[in-house]
Amino acid sequence: MGCYFFKFEWLDEYERREEYREEKKARQERVRYQQEHVIYQASIYENTREEIDQPSIRQAPEDDIPESIKPKPKRQRHEETSSSSTNDNVSEEVDHIIPADPNAFSSLFIDRRQQAINNRQYRSIIQQWNPTSLQQLAKTIQSFAQGKLILDQHWIIFYWIAYNITYDTVSYFSKNYADQTAEGVFRNRKGVCAGYANLYKYLCDALQLPCEVVSGYAKGYGFDTRKGVPTDTDHAWNAVQIDDHWYLLDSTWGAGHLNNESNFVKELTPFYFLTRPSQMIYNHLPENDKWQLLKTPITMAQYLQMPKTKSTYFDLNLEIIHPRHQAHLTLAQNQSYASVHIRAPTDVSLMASLKIKKGQEVEGGHQVYFDRIQSIWKCKFAPNQIGSYEATIYAKKNTDAGTLPQVVSFPMEVTNLPSSLISFPETKQIFHDFNLQIIAPKNSGSVHWPKNASYVEILMHAPDNVQLTCKIEYNGSYVENGALAQFDETRQLWQLLFAPENTGKHELLVFAKISDQENSEFAVRFYLNVTELRNKMKFPCIYGIFHAHKCRIYEPLNGILKKGAQVPIHLLIPGATEVDVQVDSVWAKTKSYQDPIFNEVITVGSQDVTIYAKYNQGNSYSSIAKYSVQ
Repeated sequence: MGCYFFKFEWLDEYERREEYREEKKARQERVRYQQEHVIYQASIYENTREEIDQPSIRQAPEDDIPESIKPKPKRQRHEETSSSSTNDNVSEEVDHIIPADPNAFSSLFIDRRQQAINNRQYRSIIQQWNPTSLQQLAKTIQSFAQGKLILDQHWIIFYWIAYNITYDTVSYFSKNYADQTAEGVFRNRKGVCAGYANLYKYLCDALQLPCEVVSGYAKGYGFDTRKGVPTDTDHAWNAVQIDDHWYLLDSTWGAGHLNNESNFVKELTPFYFLTRPSQMIYNHLPENDKWQLLKTPITMAQYLQMPKTKSTYFDLNLEIIHPRHQAHLTLAQNQSYASVHIRAPTDVSLMASLKIKKGQEVEGGHQVYFDRIQSIWKCKFAPNQIGSYEATIYAKKNTDAGTLPQVVSFPMEVTNLPSSLISFPETKQIFHDFNLQIIAPKNSGSVHWPKNASYVEILMHAPDNVQLTCKIEYNGSYVENGALAQFDETRQLWQLLFAPENTGKHELLVFAKISDQENSEFAVRFYLNVTELRNKMKFPCIYGIFHAHKCRIYEPLNGILKKGAQVPIHLLIPGATEVDVQVDSVWAKTKSYQDPIFNEVITVGSQDVTIYAKYNQGNSYSSIAKYSVQ
């Protein structure tokens, strides 16, 4: 959430210092110093975030840095970078994001932080408090915090605010801000970011805990990099000192968030309690460089190039491999889609969506799968018209219940469409694990319905040991005998046929399994919109042995035969020792099978016509296919 920020006296005093005139010169000197003494290869950033947070060169606290190269306030730096950051030809990449204090997040600190967050007794006791004045609240916290670690004291303050203070959406959207002092926020039990930060500092002061209010820029509600460089600060959070180390926290974002309906959703988010600087910087850019708490502060241009991440992105230990340091997506060269590659732990799964600016999801606009060779997730986004889009990626641990929360989003501005648009069918991981390939329809998640057609065809390639089957679904129910999967020996492809019974939208489902496995798994889904249907048909009833031996029906494809008709039965049945037909439950005793072809003309009776095959010199026949009779 962004919000109006009230100016603080300490910042004005800083700007009035005599040294302020020398800041521009100092910045140039600082850059020179960094270039000469701190040179990192881009490969450093390719390592895991744990490695990034443990720099090989330790930077001394700011007070120990020569005055001539200390970071200057963000306000002046913003003026210097605003013109360049709006230039599309300027790309100022972030090569490394390294904390200034490598010892702040020791293993002991991390454990203690998590213990405080997980302490149910703390939460239970705090929830029972009902202070009638801000002073009474401060005394209650003082009493309860006595003898506890400083870290725990901060969590007590953080949790009380998150549990009791609601974000003031009326003030935020009307820009008519109520009293944002600590007293006003406590009294009204609501506030915007400045009020949250003021209240946090007041309670820290009461406990004599070092705390500062930080003003800056946040990628909160309504943030859009396409709007250009922000001119005014729009958010406030806090910096606190614990055991000689400085940390960042945001009690506003820790209390909840604004949803798409502009309503505040109260949701405790501990991620924003003592957040790593290397993670906080993705969404919080302080006006004063020193509160970045980074070895090398980033610029506004770099900040705007960083993607808009959610706390879950860091909780799940995700890493964007491509595009690097880019807040928006563009169509790949000579391609009709944009790509995002993400590295994730093995127990995490990803999903995605592509929505046009109005919030309508683009059908077939995304594809997500795990590339097991490269060990990365690949997310593709294909727009279908000129306009503004939002590409969103979701993720969660496989063991977690519920829906996948959002982890990162990218705006996508499409001003020119490629000559050939594409859409993606819905593919499951097994599709990619089995190395399945779609031959037709090419680059489309929908199948075209031809005029006067009775069925449509999908062609797919699969490894020799993979067996495909298919079904057609209408209004949530499978169409009986509405689909036929058979192997085309000549083209070495699976032919998947679908015969609808109604006009309207259908789903075409393809399943796959290793040949010796018992059950198939859903692999890919296409959509079919039937505009007219003049010649309905059904396929024959197919048995498992048909797919297992990669049989194929040449004719008749229509599974309903006319009583008394003379019908040629022409099938490919590889590897059988005998093939025969039953008409009216009587064996035809044909001699027409020459491996792999069975071709026989029969006279249709009044009952089902069933084709059987015998394998391995056995005495029993196995059912291959069955036709019904009208």
